[in-house]
Amino acid sequence: MKLLVISAAYPPMMAPEADHAYHLCKRLADRGMNVDLLTAVGNAPSETGRVRIRPVMRDWSWSDAPRLLSHVRQAAPDAVLLMFVDWIYNRHPMITFAPTMIKALLPNVTFVTQVEDPTPIEPAECSTVTRVLRKAMAIWAGVDRVDYYFGTLLRGSDRIIVLSDTHRVKLAVHYPGVSGKTVLIPPPPILLIRPEDGGESRRQGREALGVGPEHFLFAYFGYIYPGKGLETLLRAFEQVAAKRPDARLAVIGGKIDSSYGYGRSYAEEMLDLARSLGIGEKVRWTGAYPFDSDVASMYLRAADACVFPLDTGVFLNNSSFGAAATHRLPLVVTGDAQGRPREPQLIHRENVCLCAARSVDALRGAMMTVLEDPELRNRLRAGAEKLAADWYRWPSAVDRTVAALTSAPGDQVEQSALTLVGEPPSAPPRS
Repeated sequence: MKLLVISAAYPPMMAPEADHAYHLCKRLADRGMNVDLLTAVGNAPSETGRVRIRPVMRDWSWSDAPRLLSHVRQAAPDAVLLMFVDWIYNRHPMITFAPTMIKALLPNVTFVTQVEDPTPIEPAECSTVTRVLRKAMAIWAGVDRVDYYFGTLLRGSDRIIVLSDTHRVKLAVHYPGVSGKTVLIPPPPILLIRPEDGGESRRQGREALGVGPEHFLFAYFGYIYPGKGLETLLRAFEQVAAKRPDARLAVIGGKIDSSYGYGRSYAEEMLDLARSLGIGEKVRWTGAYPFDSDVASMYLRAADACVFPLDTGVFLNNSSFGAAATHRLPLVVTGDAQGRPREPQLIHRENVCLCAARSVDALRGAMMTVLEDPELRNRLRAGAEKLAADWYRWPSAVDRTVAALTSAPGDQVEQSALTLVGEPPSAPPRS
Protein backbone atom coordinates (compact mmCIF):
# COMPACT_ATOMS: atom_id res chain seq x y z
CA MET A 1 0.00 0.00 0.00
CA LYS A 2 1.26 3.47 -0.88
CA LEU A 3 0.78 5.88 2.01
CA LEU A 4 1.40 9.61 2.02
CA VAL A 5 1.82 11.11 5.49
CA ILE A 6 1.49 14.88 5.79
CA SER A 7 3.01 16.38 8.93
CA ALA A 8 4.54 19.82 9.38
CA ALA A 9 6.25 18.44 12.50
CA TYR A 10 9.08 15.90 12.17
CA PRO A 11 12.55 15.53 13.67
CA PRO A 12 14.82 17.28 14.26
CA MET A 13 12.00 19.69 15.13
CA MET A 14 11.55 19.73 18.93
CA ALA A 15 7.89 18.91 19.55
CA PRO A 16 5.90 15.89 20.75
CA GLU A 17 4.02 15.91 17.44
CA ALA A 18 7.33 15.53 15.60
CA ASP A 19 8.32 12.54 17.74
CA HIS A 20 4.88 10.96 17.28
CA ALA A 21 5.10 11.34 13.49
CA TYR A 22 8.58 9.79 13.45
CA HIS A 23 7.67 6.70 15.46
CA LEU A 24 4.36 6.16 13.67
CA CYS A 25 5.89 6.47 10.18
CA LYS A 26 8.69 4.08 11.14
CA ARG A 27 6.28 1.44 12.40
CA LEU A 28 3.93 1.76 9.43
CA ALA A 29 6.92 1.26 7.12
CA ASP A 30 7.98 -1.76 9.18
CA ARG A 31 4.51 -3.20 8.53
CA GLY A 32 5.28 -3.17 4.82
CA MET A 33 3.61 0.10 3.84
CA ASN A 34 5.29 2.25 1.20
CA VAL A 35 5.54 5.44 3.27
CA ASP A 36 6.15 8.90 1.79
CA LEU A 37 6.33 11.85 4.24
CA LEU A 38 5.61 15.42 3.17
CA THR A 39 6.93 17.89 5.74
CA ALA A 40 8.41 21.34 6.20
CA VAL A 41 11.78 22.54 4.99
CA GLY A 42 14.46 21.62 7.54
CA ASN A 43 12.69 18.54 8.90
CA ALA A 44 14.91 15.62 7.93
CA PRO A 45 16.78 13.43 10.43
CA SER A 46 20.12 11.99 9.40
CA GLU A 47 18.68 8.46 9.49
CA THR A 48 15.38 8.04 7.63
CA GLY A 49 15.11 4.25 7.43
CA ARG A 50 12.40 3.05 5.06
CA VAL A 51 10.48 6.34 5.12
CA ARG A 52 11.01 8.65 2.15
CA ILE A 53 11.07 12.19 3.48
CA ARG A 54 10.15 15.20 1.33
CA PRO A 55 11.01 18.36 3.34
CA VAL A 56 9.72 20.82 0.73
CA MET A 57 6.82 22.74 2.28
CA ARG A 58 7.71 26.34 3.12
CA ASP A 59 4.97 27.90 5.24
CA TRP A 60 1.74 25.92 4.58
CA SER A 61 0.02 29.03 3.22
CA TRP A 62 -2.12 29.32 0.07
CA SER A 63 1.05 29.77 -1.97
CA ASP A 64 2.17 26.33 -0.77
CA ALA A 65 -1.02 24.60 -1.95
CA PRO A 66 0.32 23.96 -5.50
CA ARG A 67 3.45 22.40 -3.96
CA LEU A 68 1.27 20.16 -1.79
CA LEU A 69 -0.82 19.01 -4.75
CA SER A 70 2.23 18.51 -6.96
CA HIS A 71 3.70 16.12 -4.42
CA VAL A 72 0.38 14.30 -4.04
CA ARG A 73 0.26 13.82 -7.81
CA GLN A 74 3.83 12.47 -7.87
CA ALA A 75 3.29 10.15 -4.89
CA ALA A 76 -0.07 8.84 -6.20
CA PRO A 77 -0.92 7.30 -2.81
CA ASP A 78 -3.68 4.83 -1.99
CA ALA A 79 -4.22 6.65 1.31
CA VAL A 80 -3.27 9.96 2.94
CA LEU A 81 -2.70 10.41 6.67
CA LEU A 82 -2.72 14.05 7.79
CA MET A 83 -1.37 14.71 11.27
CA PHE A 84 -3.16 17.84 12.44
CA VAL A 85 -2.56 20.37 15.17
CA ASP A 86 -3.06 24.05 14.44
CA TRP A 87 0.28 25.56 15.42
CA ILE A 88 2.56 23.34 13.30
CA TYR A 89 0.80 24.68 10.19
CA ASN A 90 1.29 28.28 11.37
CA ARG A 91 -2.45 28.41 12.18
CA HIS A 92 -3.16 28.94 8.48
CA PRO A 93 -6.48 27.65 7.09
CA MET A 94 -5.01 26.15 3.90
CA ILE A 95 -4.44 22.76 5.53
CA THR A 96 -8.10 22.55 6.64
CA PHE A 97 -9.10 22.20 2.96
CA ALA A 98 -6.60 19.42 2.25
CA PRO A 99 -9.20 16.61 1.96
CA THR A 100 -11.20 18.52 -0.66
CA MET A 101 -8.16 19.57 -2.69
CA ILE A 102 -6.58 16.10 -2.63
CA LYS A 103 -9.81 14.24 -3.41
CA ALA A 104 -10.38 16.57 -6.37
CA LEU A 105 -7.04 15.32 -7.68
CA LEU A 106 -7.39 11.67 -6.57
CA PRO A 107 -11.11 10.89 -6.09
CA ASN A 108 -10.52 7.32 -4.86
CA VAL A 109 -7.90 8.09 -2.24
CA THR A 110 -8.70 7.33 1.42
CA PHE A 111 -8.09 10.43 3.54
CA VAL A 112 -7.52 10.04 7.28
CA THR A 113 -6.90 12.90 9.69
CA GLN A 114 -5.13 12.22 12.99
CA VAL A 115 -5.99 15.06 15.35
CA GLU A 116 -3.13 15.60 17.76
CA ASP A 117 -5.01 18.44 19.45
CA PRO A 118 -8.49 19.79 18.57
CA THR A 119 -7.65 23.50 18.86
CA PRO A 120 -9.35 25.14 15.86
CA ILE A 121 -7.72 27.51 13.41
CA GLU A 122 -9.23 30.99 13.75
CA PRO A 123 -9.58 32.69 10.31
CA ALA A 124 -10.40 36.03 11.93
CA GLU A 125 -6.80 36.19 13.18
CA CYS A 126 -5.39 35.78 9.65
CA SER A 127 -4.55 38.49 7.16
CA THR A 128 -7.18 40.01 4.88
CA VAL A 129 -5.71 38.27 1.83
CA THR A 130 -5.77 34.91 3.62
CA ARG A 131 -9.42 35.41 4.63
CA VAL A 132 -10.45 36.41 1.09
CA LEU A 133 -8.76 33.33 -0.39
CA ARG A 134 -10.29 31.14 2.29
CA LYS A 135 -13.75 32.48 1.39
CA ALA A 136 -13.10 31.68 -2.26
CA MET A 137 -12.03 28.17 -1.29
CA ALA A 138 -15.19 27.76 0.80
CA ILE A 139 -17.36 28.75 -2.19
CA TRP A 140 -15.50 26.27 -4.40
CA ALA A 141 -15.90 23.48 -1.82
CA GLY A 142 -19.57 24.32 -1.23
CA VAL A 143 -20.32 26.68 1.64
CA ASP A 144 -22.72 24.25 3.29
CA ARG A 145 -19.87 21.74 3.60
CA VAL A 146 -17.41 24.13 5.26
CA ASP A 147 -16.86 24.72 8.96
CA TYR A 148 -15.59 28.18 9.86
CA TYR A 149 -12.71 26.81 11.95
CA PHE A 150 -11.93 23.39 10.44
CA GLY A 151 -12.78 24.00 6.79
CA THR A 152 -13.58 20.63 5.16
CA LEU A 153 -11.19 18.70 7.39
CA LEU A 154 -13.82 16.97 9.52
CA ARG A 155 -16.48 16.40 6.87
CA GLY A 156 -14.04 15.49 4.11
CA SER A 157 -11.95 12.96 6.03
CA ASP A 158 -12.99 9.31 5.65
CA ARG A 159 -11.68 8.55 9.13
CA ILE A 160 -10.66 10.73 12.07
CA ILE A 161 -8.18 9.42 14.62
CA VAL A 162 -8.36 11.07 18.04
CA LEU A 163 -5.88 10.60 20.87
CA SER A 164 -8.47 11.22 23.60
CA ASP A 165 -12.23 10.83 23.50
CA THR A 166 -12.54 14.36 24.89
CA HIS A 167 -11.17 15.43 21.50
CA ARG A 168 -14.02 13.65 19.72
CA VAL A 169 -16.54 15.52 21.85
CA LYS A 170 -14.95 18.89 21.02
CA LEU A 171 -14.75 18.13 17.30
CA ALA A 172 -18.38 16.94 17.13
CA VAL A 173 -19.50 20.46 18.04
CA HIS A 174 -18.16 21.53 14.65
CA TYR A 175 -19.40 18.48 12.74
CA PRO A 176 -21.80 16.03 14.44
CA GLY A 177 -20.89 13.28 11.96
CA VAL A 178 -17.44 13.04 13.58
CA SER A 179 -18.58 10.40 16.08
CA GLY A 180 -19.50 7.88 13.39
CA LYS A 181 -16.05 7.85 11.81
CA THR A 182 -13.80 8.37 14.81
CA VAL A 183 -11.18 5.91 16.07
CA LEU A 184 -9.57 6.38 19.49
CA ILE A 185 -5.82 5.66 19.45
CA PRO A 186 -3.91 7.23 22.39
CA PRO A 187 -0.24 7.77 21.55
CA PRO A 188 2.06 4.94 22.67
CA PRO A 189 5.52 5.87 24.01
CA ILE A 190 7.33 8.07 21.51
CA LEU A 191 10.77 6.96 22.67
CA LEU A 192 12.83 3.80 22.57
CA ILE A 193 12.14 1.64 25.62
CA ARG A 194 14.92 -0.02 27.58
CA PRO A 195 13.93 -3.52 28.69
CA GLU A 196 13.79 -4.34 32.37
CA ASP A 197 17.31 -5.67 32.84
CA GLY A 198 17.61 -6.64 36.45
CA GLY A 199 18.22 -3.08 37.60
CA GLU A 200 21.19 -2.21 35.39
CA SER A 201 19.37 0.64 33.60
CA ARG A 202 18.17 1.93 36.97
CA ARG A 203 21.74 1.90 38.28
CA GLN A 204 23.07 3.68 35.16
CA GLY A 205 20.31 6.28 35.24
CA ARG A 206 20.74 7.12 38.89
CA GLU A 207 24.49 7.34 38.45
CA ALA A 208 24.03 9.73 35.51
CA LEU A 209 21.65 11.85 37.60
CA GLY A 210 23.90 11.83 40.66
CA VAL A 211 21.27 10.06 42.75
CA GLY A 212 22.21 7.46 45.34
CA PRO A 213 20.37 4.31 46.43
CA GLU A 214 19.27 6.12 49.59
CA HIS A 215 17.30 8.76 47.66
CA PHE A 216 13.65 8.69 46.59
CA LEU A 217 13.57 10.02 43.03
CA PHE A 218 10.52 11.75 41.61
CA ALA A 219 10.60 12.35 37.86
CA TYR A 220 8.86 14.83 35.60
CA PHE A 221 8.88 13.63 31.99
CA GLY A 222 8.04 15.74 28.96
CA TYR A 223 8.91 18.87 27.07
CA ILE A 224 9.21 22.05 29.11
CA TYR A 225 6.82 24.84 28.15
CA PRO A 226 4.01 26.88 29.77
CA GLY A 227 1.02 24.84 30.85
CA LYS A 228 3.02 21.83 32.02
CA GLY A 229 2.71 22.94 35.66
CA LEU A 230 6.41 22.91 36.50
CA GLU A 231 6.04 25.94 38.76
CA THR A 232 3.46 24.01 40.79
CA LEU A 233 5.73 20.97 40.90
CA LEU A 234 8.80 22.89 42.03
CA ARG A 235 6.90 24.62 44.85
CA ALA A 236 5.35 21.33 45.95
CA PHE A 237 8.72 19.58 45.81
CA GLU A 238 10.24 22.31 48.00
CA GLN A 239 7.77 21.32 50.75
CA VAL A 240 8.33 17.59 50.18
CA ALA A 241 12.12 18.01 50.41
CA ALA A 242 11.75 20.00 53.64
CA LYS A 243 10.06 16.99 55.25
CA ARG A 244 12.09 14.34 53.45
CA PRO A 245 15.67 15.50 52.78
CA ASP A 246 16.29 12.25 50.88
CA ALA A 247 13.84 13.28 48.11
CA ARG A 248 15.18 14.24 44.68
CA LEU A 249 13.51 15.43 41.47
CA ALA A 250 14.61 14.77 37.88
CA VAL A 251 13.18 16.94 35.09
CA ILE A 252 13.52 14.77 31.99
CA GLY A 253 13.09 16.53 28.66
CA GLY A 254 14.15 19.45 26.53
CA LYS A 255 12.51 22.82 26.23
CA ILE A 256 10.18 24.20 23.60
CA ASP A 257 11.32 27.80 23.70
CA SER A 258 8.20 29.86 24.30
CA SER A 259 9.66 33.25 25.12
CA TYR A 260 7.84 35.97 26.97
CA GLY A 261 7.84 39.57 25.83
CA TYR A 262 10.91 40.40 27.87
CA GLY A 263 12.89 37.68 26.15
CA ARG A 264 13.23 35.05 28.90
CA SER A 265 12.09 31.52 28.23
CA TYR A 266 9.85 29.46 30.47
CA ALA A 267 12.62 26.90 31.00
CA GLU A 268 14.99 29.60 32.23
CA GLU A 269 12.32 30.90 34.59
CA MET A 270 11.87 27.41 36.04
CA LEU A 271 15.62 27.08 36.59
CA ASP A 272 15.61 30.40 38.44
CA LEU A 273 12.57 29.36 40.47
CA ALA A 274 14.31 26.17 41.64
CA ARG A 275 17.32 28.20 42.76
CA SER A 276 15.19 30.80 44.55
CA LEU A 277 13.31 28.06 46.40
CA GLY A 278 16.60 26.63 47.64
CA ILE A 279 16.15 23.26 45.92
CA GLY A 280 18.62 23.78 43.07
CA GLU A 281 20.94 21.07 44.39
CA LYS A 282 18.11 18.53 44.61
CA VAL A 283 16.69 19.03 41.12
CA ARG A 284 18.38 17.39 38.12
CA TRP A 285 17.70 18.82 34.65
CA THR A 286 18.57 16.37 31.89
CA GLY A 287 17.99 18.72 28.96
CA ALA A 288 17.12 17.43 25.52
CA TYR A 289 18.02 13.91 24.42
CA PRO A 290 18.20 12.34 20.93
CA PHE A 291 14.70 11.49 19.69
CA ASP A 292 15.90 8.08 18.44
CA SER A 293 17.77 7.06 21.60
CA ASP A 294 16.81 5.19 24.78
CA VAL A 295 18.33 7.80 27.11
CA ALA A 296 14.96 9.02 28.38
CA SER A 297 13.95 5.42 29.09
CA MET A 298 17.12 4.98 31.17
CA TYR A 299 16.16 8.01 33.26
CA LEU A 300 12.61 6.69 33.74
CA ARG A 301 13.99 3.34 34.87
CA ALA A 302 15.94 5.29 37.51
CA ALA A 303 12.84 6.93 38.99
CA ASP A 304 10.73 5.79 41.95
CA ALA A 305 7.62 7.71 40.86
CA CYS A 306 6.61 10.04 38.02
CA VAL A 307 4.70 13.32 38.46
CA PHE A 308 2.52 15.01 35.83
CA PRO A 309 1.44 18.40 37.22
CA LEU A 310 -0.29 19.69 34.04
CA ASP A 311 -2.36 22.84 34.49
CA THR A 312 -5.28 21.34 32.57
CA GLY A 313 -5.00 17.85 34.05
CA VAL A 314 -3.80 14.63 32.42
CA PHE A 315 -5.60 13.15 29.40
CA LEU A 316 -5.01 9.92 27.48
CA ASN A 317 -3.37 11.91 24.67
CA ASN A 318 -0.44 12.91 26.91
CA SER A 319 2.23 10.68 25.37
CA SER A 320 4.71 11.24 28.20
CA PHE A 321 2.11 9.87 30.61
CA GLY A 322 1.75 6.76 28.45
CA ALA A 323 5.52 6.30 28.41
CA ALA A 324 5.72 6.50 32.22
CA ALA A 325 2.88 3.99 32.54
CA THR A 326 4.77 1.66 30.19
CA HIS A 327 7.73 1.86 32.60
CA ARG A 328 5.43 0.65 35.43
CA LEU A 329 5.99 3.77 37.52
CA PRO A 330 3.67 4.98 40.29
CA LEU A 331 1.97 7.99 38.68
CA VAL A 332 1.04 11.23 40.45
CA VAL A 333 -1.24 13.20 38.13
CA THR A 334 -3.46 16.25 38.16
CA GLY A 335 -7.15 16.12 37.33
CA ASP A 336 -9.52 19.06 37.20
CA ALA A 337 -9.64 21.86 39.77
CA GLN A 338 -11.42 19.53 42.22
CA GLY A 339 -9.03 16.64 41.64
CA ARG A 340 -11.48 14.59 39.55
CA PRO A 341 -10.01 12.54 36.67
CA ARG A 342 -10.09 13.99 33.17
CA GLU A 343 -10.56 10.52 31.67
CA PRO A 344 -12.65 7.60 32.98
CA GLN A 345 -9.69 5.25 32.48
CA LEU A 346 -7.75 7.04 35.24
CA ILE A 347 -8.74 5.64 38.66
CA HIS A 348 -7.52 7.24 41.88
CA ARG A 349 -5.32 4.97 44.01
CA GLU A 350 -5.62 2.16 41.46
CA ASN A 351 -3.55 3.28 38.46
CA VAL A 352 -2.86 6.92 39.41
CA CYS A 353 -2.70 9.11 42.48
CA LEU A 354 -4.92 12.08 41.60
CA CYS A 355 -4.83 15.64 42.90
CA ALA A 356 -6.27 19.01 41.93
CA ALA A 357 -4.58 20.94 39.14
CA ARG A 358 -2.63 24.14 39.92
CA SER A 359 -2.67 23.41 43.67
CA VAL A 360 0.70 23.28 45.40
CA ASP A 361 -0.82 21.85 48.58
CA ALA A 362 -2.73 19.13 46.73
CA LEU A 363 0.30 18.09 44.70
CA ARG A 364 2.56 18.08 47.76
CA GLY A 365 0.04 15.89 49.59
CA ALA A 366 -0.16 13.41 46.72
CA MET A 367 3.63 13.22 46.40
CA MET A 368 4.07 12.65 50.14
CA THR A 369 1.38 9.94 50.09
CA VAL A 370 3.16 8.04 47.34
CA LEU A 371 6.58 8.54 48.93
CA GLU A 372 5.47 7.23 52.33
CA ASP A 373 3.21 4.33 51.31
CA PRO A 374 5.07 1.36 49.74
CA GLU A 375 1.87 -0.69 49.48
CA LEU A 376 0.20 2.08 47.46
CA ARG A 377 3.24 2.32 45.18
CA ASN A 378 3.01 -1.40 44.43
CA ARG A 379 -0.69 -1.08 43.63
CA LEU A 380 -0.04 1.91 41.38
CA ARG A 381 2.71 0.03 39.53
CA ALA A 382 0.34 -2.84 38.80
CA GLY A 383 -2.34 -0.39 37.72
CA ALA A 384 0.06 1.48 35.44
CA GLU A 385 1.10 -1.78 33.83
CA LYS A 386 -2.53 -2.68 33.05
CA LEU A 387 -3.27 0.84 31.79
CA ALA A 388 -0.30 0.61 29.42
CA ALA A 389 -1.38 -2.83 28.20
CA ASP A 390 -4.91 -1.56 27.49
CA TRP A 391 -4.06 1.73 25.80
CA TYR A 392 -0.36 2.33 25.09
CA ARG A 393 0.97 -0.61 23.04
CA TRP A 394 2.45 0.15 19.63
CA PRO A 395 1.32 -3.11 17.96
CA SER A 396 -2.37 -2.47 18.71
CA ALA A 397 -2.03 1.25 17.85
CA VAL A 398 -0.52 0.37 14.47
CA ASP A 399 -3.21 -2.28 13.90
CA ARG A 400 -5.96 0.28 14.38
CA THR A 401 -4.17 2.89 12.28
CA VAL A 402 -3.76 0.43 9.42
CA ALA A 403 -7.44 -0.52 9.71
CA ALA A 404 -8.44 3.15 9.48
CA LEU A 405 -6.25 3.62 6.41
CA THR A 406 -7.33 0.48 4.56
CA SER A 407 -11.07 0.36 5.27
CA ALA A 408 -13.24 1.65 2.47
CA PRO A 409 -15.01 5.00 2.89
CA GLY A 410 -18.36 4.39 4.53
CA ASP A 411 -17.31 1.19 6.31
CA GLN A 412 -18.24 1.02 9.98
CA VAL A 413 -15.29 1.83 12.22
CA GLU A 414 -14.61 -0.77 14.92
CA GLN A 415 -15.41 1.01 18.17
CA SER A 416 -14.73 -1.62 20.86
CA ALA A 417 -11.96 0.42 22.44
CA LEU A 418 -13.82 3.72 22.17
CA THR A 419 -15.22 5.02 25.43
CA LEU A 420 -17.89 7.63 24.80
CA VAL A 421 -18.30 10.31 27.42
CA GLY A 422 -21.54 11.90 26.30
CA GLU A 423 -22.81 13.53 23.17
CA PRO A 424 -21.85 17.19 22.69
CA PRO A 425 -24.29 19.91 21.71
CA SER A 426 -24.42 20.63 18.02
CA ALA A 427 -23.49 23.98 16.55
CA PRO A 428 -24.30 25.24 13.07
CA PRO A 429 -21.28 25.48 10.78
CA ARG A 430 -20.01 28.88 9.75
CA SER A 431 -18.45 29.59 6.41
